[in-house]
Amino acid sequence: MKPRPPIIQADGEIRSLSGADMKLFKPAKEVLEPEMYGALLAMNKASKNAPHLEKPNS
Repeated sequence: MKPRPPIIQADGEIRSLSGADMKLFKPAKEVLEPEMYGALLAMNKASKNAPHLEKPNS
């Protein structure tokens, strides 16, 4: 298997993430403290109820 380049390069630039990179990520519930995970869920729920701008007619 061909090794992937590092996500963060020596100069601090971040390369685009591939599907293979995303498969390596762990779910937020596994890595965040319960309080932080709960706050993240609450923020996501609140954003669904926030007013959204209407799309202009094209």
